[in-house]
Amino acid sequence: AADKYSLKHYDIKLLNVFVQRMEVETPNVALRYGLGSHVYSLQIPSQFAYFAKLADYGTANIQAESTGQPVTIAQFTTLENTPPDFLILGDEATQGHGHDNFGLGLSMLHLFTGHAPYEEILEDVVCPPMLKKKLRAIWENEKVTEYSVVRSIVLSDVYKDEHGHILEGEPDETLYDTLYRFLVLF
Repeated sequence: AADKYSLKHYDIKLLNVFVQRMEVETPNVALRYGLGSHVYSLQIPSQFAYFAKLADYGTANIQAESTGQPVTIAQFTTLENTPPDFLILGDEATQGHGHDNFGLGLSMLHLFTGHAPYEEILEDVVCPPMLKKKLRAIWENEKVTEYSVVRSIVLSDVYKDEHGHILEGEPDETLYDTLYRFLVLF
């Protein structure tokens, strides 16, 4: 789908995958897939054969011309799965299939370890106050133009007066903890 339709899902996670057992009469099932000019075949017992279908295309994009364009608020779907490059590069981060690869990697980490998703395992791991203060000075500072998209997410529930004082709401701290958890995890 990525090659043929330029599909970028932007929210790959296990909650968006439906699994259905394959009903077959044979003892084994072969999975064939191609990579470049090579074709691979994997045999598995039919009792372990399942279809996996990706769902929730609400944030998906099939516009080929968007690849390489700057990220927008639309690519920040499940905040805990935001790729680190979006947080580090800010407005210089670009749209593409990397976001989906990162989400797939997080899903595989969950599947291969058999543990809860990383954000649940590391729930008690939060961004230290000193790092959060430094990140806040970058991400929430309207004079720093390179992080306008990240700022839009962090301050989405904040209402300010004409002098920049918060009238209502609080910054969403999810992205601070997400970046720190990635630093701890990887």
